[in-house]
Amino acid sequence: LGCGVGGPARNIVRLAGCNVMGVNNNEYQISRARRHDTKYGMNSKINYTKTDFCNMCFGDNEYDGAYAIEATCHATDKVKCYSEVFRVIKPGSYFVLYEWCITEKYDPNNEEHRRIRHKIELGDSLPDLETKGQVVEALKASGFIVEDSFDVAERFESSPIHNLP
Repeated sequence: LGCGVGGPARNIVRLAGCNVMGVNNNEYQISRARRHDTKYGMNSKINYTKTDFCNMCFGDNEYDGAYAIEATCHATDKVKCYSEVFRVIKPGSYFVLYEWCITEKYDPNNEEHRRIRHKIELGDSLPDLETKGQVVEALKASGFIVEDSFDVAERFESSPIHNLP
């Protein structure tokens, strides 16, 4: 969901050899993704559809799984969005989600916290950001069993791999 210009889709094809359906509501990004796919010889493995996350044009149980990277945070109704994902993937399939969330440390009474949140929402054209807990509850309300949920930034802090200056 929210395939952008297809970077993660191409990596999945390269690493897993599977077919991928990219979903986006932005025709320009889809056209750029197709150009990149042509450049890398992946046209036969990746297709794209312009559709709304909350009302996808696919049949029930059509896909083996789904993923979204910083995409469903743009949906104003998370339960509707996640319910639609639940509908189009096969029973027992995985939906892997990497998403913008507000941490539990966010204090709505703290002016600096509000300023940072507003800049993130404005800069990324996001509706109100939700906490990880709110996202997990929306996933559960949509029928998903949440097997794991964590803050990637916290795991990266303790990683021996670091960004170079």
